[in-house]
Amino acid sequence: MPKFDFCENLIGIPDEWKQTGGKNVKIALLDTGANLNHPALQHLDILGRKFDITLPDFDVINAIGDDPVPDTAPGSDLHGTQLLSIMAANPPDDIGVKGIAPDAEYFIIKIINSERKTLVSNYLIAIELCNRLEVDIIVNSAFPRKDDRSVLPLIDTAFQKLEEKNVLFVSALKNSELPKRFNKIVFPTSQSNAIVTGVPQKLMLKSMEANFKFDDGIHFFFPEVKVTSFSDSVQSTGKTFLSRSSHASAGLSGVLALYLSHQMAINSNFEKPTKAEIIAELQNHCADFSKNILMGDQAPFQFFKTK
Repeated sequence: MPKFDFCENLIGIPDEWKQTGGKNVKIALLDTGANLNHPALQHLDILGRKFDITLPDFDVINAIGDDPVPDTAPGSDLHGTQLLSIMAANPPDDIGVKGIAPDAEYFIIKIINSERKTLVSNYLIAIELCNRLEVDIIVNSAFPRKDDRSVLPLIDTAFQKLEEKNVLFVSALKNSELPKRFNKIVFPTSQSNAIVTGVPQKLMLKSMEANFKFDDGIHFFFPEVKVTSFSDSVQSTGKTFLSRSSHASAGLSGVLALYLSHQMAINSNFEKPTKAEIIAELQNHCADFSKNILMGDQAPFQFFKTK
C-alpha cells in the first residue's frame, strides 16, 4: 500500500468515478518535465507522450513524442514531477503516493526552460501540440513571459480551437503570496475556457477581512494538505503536496479525469461536456468554501466551490 492514496482519501467523489482510474482520458501536463525514473512514474515513460518544447529544433508537426523530459532545471523543486505524481503516480509498493487517476493517458510537455522561464512563443507551440494530440484535459501552471507580443493573437486563436473541442483547460491561480492574488487573474488563467483553481494558504486566510470577495473567475479551491511525497529519490522526502495552486490544478485535473472516464464508460454516445456543464457537475460534489474548514488542523482532502 502507498503511504498516501490521493483517490482513496478524496472526500465527496462517487466510488464509481474512483474505480475508473481515469481510463481512456488524455491529459497534457505543461510544466518542467518529470522524473520518469521513479518507480511510481515509470509506467508513464511511453513513446509518443514525451515532448520537450524548449528544444531549439522542436517541430510540432514532426514531433514523435520521444524527447527526454528530465525535471532538472537549475533550482528546480521537481515541480512537474510533483504535479504528475498527484495525478498519475502508481507505486509498486509503499513508496511515496498513489495518484488520483493513474490509468489516464498522460502527455508530458516540457515547456519551462533551463532558466525557469516560459516563453510565450513556446507556449503557443504547446497549445498547438495539445490540439494535434486531441487531449481532453490540459494542466497549466506555467505563466508565460510576453516576450513576443505578436504571438498573442495566435494564442487566442489556438485557445478558441480548444474551446470549440470542449478541451478542459485547468489553470492554477497565481495566488501563492498575498490575499490580493485572489483577485489578480493573469494570462493564461484569464482565458475564457479556463477552469481556475487555487490553494488558500493558512497565513493568507488569517489576513483576509471577513467580507473578502473572490473574483468571479475563480471556480474551485483545495485545502492546504500536508502529504509526505517523493522527489528524485526512491525514498520519500519532506516535500508537501497541495500547498500551492499548481498542486491544486493537478488535483482538480485528476478529479476531472475520473468524471470523464466514468461518463465514457456509461454513455455510448459520449460527447465532451462544456466548461459550464463540468463546473455545474463538480459543484454537486464540492463542500462550501469555509475559512474554518480550511484552517483546521485536519483539513480534509476535498475540494471546495467558491460561491
